[in-house]
Amino acid sequence: MITVTVAGIEQDLAGLSDSWLHEQIRRRQNSGESVCVQVKVRTSEMHVGVSTGSCPVGVASSRQPNANERKILELWKHFELGGSDVNSGKLVAFLQRLRAFV
Repeated sequence: MITVTVAGIEQDLAGLSDSWLHEQIRRRQNSGESVCVQVKVRTSEMHVGVSTGSCPVGVASSRQPNANERKILELWKHFELGGSDVNSGKLVAFLQRLRAFV
């Protein structure tokens, strides 16, 4: 299962539309609100989460990521999504690649 949370609103990736994601992010950015986006991947083989924007700092896992989790983390890094600015276009591109991978 893959979930995407924007400002506390959690959606399953399977039912998430790109336009909803763009709208949620842009609306908050245009009103001057801080934006936090979290993506969590939970399967029998993977349990990894990433975040971008003004999300609270969490506790890092003490275990090393497995090969598939590393691929997700590398993909996140490839799209330069770890910073404080949320780029909805890069986020959508990441999620499209993630759908194909998981």
